[in-house]
Amino acid sequence: MYVLRESPTPLPVIVGHCLSLLDRRAASHYCHYTRMKTAHGTRRHIFLTGLKHCGKTTLGKMLATRTGRRFYDLDDLLLDEARRDGYTSVRELYRTAGREKFQEYEALAAKKACFSLGSSDVSVSINSDLPSGSDVQGAEQRAELGAAGGTAKNTAVDSVFSLGGGTIENEGALPVIKSSGSLIYLHVAEEVLFERIRKNGLPPFLKGTQPAEELFHEIFLRRHPLYVEHADLILEVPNQAVEDNFELLYSYLKERNYVG
Repeated sequence: MYVLRESPTPLPVIVGHCLSLLDRRAASHYCHYTRMKTAHGTRRHIFLTGLKHCGKTTLGKMLATRTGRRFYDLDDLLLDEARRDGYTSVRELYRTAGREKFQEYEALAAKKACFSLGSSDVSVSINSDLPSGSDVQGAEQRAELGAAGGTAKNTAVDSVFSLGGGTIENEGALPVIKSSGSLIYLHVAEEVLFERIRKNGLPPFLKGTQPAEELFHEIFLRRHPLYVEHADLILEVPNQAVEDNFELLYSYLKERNYVG
């Protein structure tokens, strides 16, 4: 039995074999919601989003293997950019340069990845040295044109991407991501996520004057409605075997012809 908040414009949701409603603004219900249209064989990027330790990387790699796509972790691509300025890890970048600079690197990596990654017919590659700032500027211009419906050539190979947990809050990265493919929110219960994070070591953004659990709760409350607002598919991921969760994800994508 689902308890739903009242909304003047509720949205339909298929939950199992039952039709339910979703109040997007209150994010009061988020089980298997989709607004994805059948793709009719058109391949586009698939972006997996959600909070840290929701399974984006593991499920993303499995999805890429099953569908014959390439897999990229946006944090790795971000770090490729940051290494040019001497940073050695994502945590170091965030800790020493701050959130704003981190998001600048993330936005640049997202733009270049969406419009040129995996192609041999490009002037800018994530993994190649940049001889001048003009190449970076060119990558940004091509991405911005594409996001605005311009004529920039998108030469990227369709891939599966795992996004950072905070990418949903990055106004420089999100538009180009949404214009380049389908955004899938992997929702995992808050308490399950925090326990996974605690076991693997607290990241810098959970270290402060407040207890880590309180900080994480605030992040969850802030980001969850954003995931709900922007996602094309919202999948509730149970705390079960990763193989079962993958089959759940794959079946939803396959039914809508987003994967073969």
